[in-house]
Parts: sequence; structure tokens; C-alpha cells
Amino acid sequence: MTKYTYCNKIFDPTFAYNCAARTVGDHYELKSMLEAIGYEDLIMNTEEFEKVYPIKTLYHRFRRNILVLTHTGDSFMGQIFCGGMVGDGFDIYAENSKLKSFFKNAGEDVTVLDFFTGKELKPTFDTVMAYTERVMAANRELDEHRSIMDEFRKRNNELRQNCETLYCTSPSTSYKKAINLLRECMETAEGTFRMKHRQTVRELELFLAFAPGEEAYIKMFGLYVYALKYATEHRRFLKRGAKILSLTFNQMLSDMRKFIAENEGIVDKYIGYMELTRNERENLIYLLSEEQLMTYGGKSIGDDLFC
Repeated sequence: MTKYTYCNKIFDPTFAYNCAARTVGDHYELKSMLEAIGYEDLIMNTEEFEKVYPIKTLYHRFRRNILVLTHTGDSFMGQIFCGGMVGDGFDIYAENSKLKSFFKNAGEDVTVLDFFTGKELKPTFDTVMAYTERVMAANRELDEHRSIMDEFRKRNNELRQNCETLYCTSPSTSYKKAINLLRECMETAEGTFRMKHRQTVRELELFLAFAPGEEAYIKMFGLYVYALKYATEHRRFLKRGAKILSLTFNQMLSDMRKFIAENEGIVDKYIGYMELTRNERENLIYLLSEEQLMTYGGKSIGDDLFC
């Protein structure tokens, strides 16, 4: 079976950012910093063959055994990573025994991710099967809804064109009423589908490993920590971009301070989610305190970081 190596994007901080931003919203200065870090890493590390991906990151708590789910047509593919190395890729329905073996061998040391949403699922065989089947059912419902709405729109356009040719004659009134009636039918169909879609979303949330929305905020905070730690350790990026990146970093610190202030308890939630050791917790608090990020409204830090 061909390995679906594009799934290695799950280890990329920009992938984590894009997934979190769908819920949290964009943080442009942070995004710029992540892109700058990624560009520098690309220059410094050109060998991609047999690359070992970092399981321990500052923005996602990965287990040693990772299963990434991707929806392909009328099925779902599973891509395995073990210890950061690319493993087997398989169709979870056609090769169901491989999925069972994966969970059996991995035990509790498992992370399951939906590649499309970036969300983490409860790491069990039954959850994966039930979740993927519900997603496929929802996609079938969406395709059927689109087909119905396309037919409505087609008929509405035909009636509108006929109405325009009869604008000055008595049948035009009947045509206009028909158009309005059809439009009301379309709005009703859309409303009904939106209600059903919300119910489907709630059903899918039951399969998630964490409360809806909470994971995204924790990841966004983790990405801030990642950018902050990288910057303080490297002191600068490319010399030609040092001045610009200094300003970007300065604004990122201000945004991070605001993010912490607006999301009460986010530091503690992050510590719990990442399962930080006592030493790691102390280092994190020290870093945040040194950059005056635990208080909102203080002066910005970092003007000379990249000098």
C-alpha cells in the first residue's frame, strides 16, 4: 500500500495553526513568525529522506503511535506514524484487520487525528469506525442536499427567464408568484438542512478526545509558546530580516499577552493538556514571567531580540 506521506503535515506548526485558527480566528503576527521559523528550518535542514518527525512538540501532545485519518472518496484511509517515523498506510474498511492490529499493538499509547479538521479523536477502534461512518453518512447527505438545491436553482432561473419575456402580459403575475414560492421552498430546504447539519456536528463532537473549541485555544497558546521559545533560543533569524522580524515579534508578544488575559486559565489548561513535568512547568512560568506575559497592559518586550 502506498504511504500517504502528505499526512506528515500534522507535525508542522503552520498546519496546527490553520486548524486552530478555524475556531480561534487568525493571529497574523504569530502566523508571520511561524512562517519565518519554517523558512529558516527549511534552509538549515534540507534532508527530508527518512526524516524522524518530532513527537514531542510545544503545540500538540502526540503519543508514540499516531493514526491520521483522511477521507478519500467513498472510504477513509489511515496513515500510521510510530516514534516519528512514517509507517503503513491502508484503507480502514478494505484492510480493517490492519486497523485492529494497530490498536492492539499500540495499547493506550495512541493519538488519533482527523487530517481534515486537525481534531483529536478518542483513541479506540470503535470510535474510529463509528466516527468515519458518520462522516461518510454526513457527506452523502450533503451531496444529496446540493443536488436538490441545484435543481431548485435551475428551475428558479428558468421561471425567472420566462417571467422576463412575459413582463408586460398578464401571465407574468403567475410566474412571479411561482418564483417567490420556489424561493421560499429553497429557503425552507436550506433551513432544514442547517438544523440537521448542526445536529450532525453535535454527534461528531461526541467522538472527540477534548471538549469542542478547548483544544483549538490550547493549541494556539502552544504555538505562541513555540514561537516565543524559538525566538529566545535563536536570538535572531536571517540577518537581512532581523529588523522586520524584531517588530513582528514585538507585536506577537503583545498579542500573546492579550490572548492570555482574554482566556482565563489557559496556562493551566495548557499545562494539563501537554502533561508537563514539574520542571517543564517551572520553565514555562519562568519564560512567561521574564517576558512579562502574565500581566496585560505592561510595556512590550523584544525590540532588541534580533539584534
